[in-house]
Amino acid sequence: MLGNCPECDRLWRGYAEAIRVALKITSHRQIAAIEQNSAACATLEPLYQAAMTSRELARKAITDHGFTHRTRTGKSAVETLHFLSRNALD
Repeated sequence: MLGNCPECDRLWRGYAEAIRVALKITSHRQIAAIEQNSAACATLEPLYQAAMTSRELARKAITDHGFTHRTRTGKSAVETLHFLSRNALD
């Protein structure tokens, strides 16, 4: 419901930021693993877990809020999220 609901906009921005942070930490974690840098891996692991939790909570917030209204297309925010998730790699 981007653009029509300030709460949706806020939640989607939060979700996008959570994904950005998660991807950045994931890439650093992968590099540390490839380089067999155990100190970096140990440092990044709690950050990675926190980022994954934050991403899931942001996604849940969108889902929970999505039940409060429907978009112009008649789809709920939940349906929109599932559509975007399925098509994110296209």
